[in-house]
Amino acid sequence: MNTLDITRNIIKNIIDATGSKKLKRACKKIRLFFFAVDMTKHIPSDSELELQRKTEFNYSPLISVICPIYNTPEKFLSEMIESILAQTYSDLELCLYDTSDSEHHAVGEIIKQYCTKDSRIVYKSDSC
Repeated sequence: MNTLDITRNIIKNIIDATGSKKLKRACKKIRLFFFAVDMTKHIPSDSELELQRKTEFNYSPLISVICPIYNTPEKFLSEMIESILAQTYSDLELCLYDTSDSEHHAVGEIIKQYCTKDSRIVYKSDSC
């Protein structure tokens, strides 16, 4: 067991044993911090990302990521699109089907802006 695992177990035991809500909240924050630190080990370097982008496979199927959209807040919509487009596997398409109501017409406008920047985005809407 490494230090991180031991710390996690201690925090879990404190959370389970204590009746104090403040202490429980503090321990959960500490646990989230350690989780975030642990996840940084899995973030590839720029050179690793470039190597992944240049890798050629014998078989490269088109991967379609299909995502229904309904009144999605701009922040989450943009983050989702950017996340998909940032993948190092290039043979993919992002298929977005927008059923947002008329009060959220900005959702479609945001998607259309991304469509002009990247041909891998396929956009359909109830209003089209």
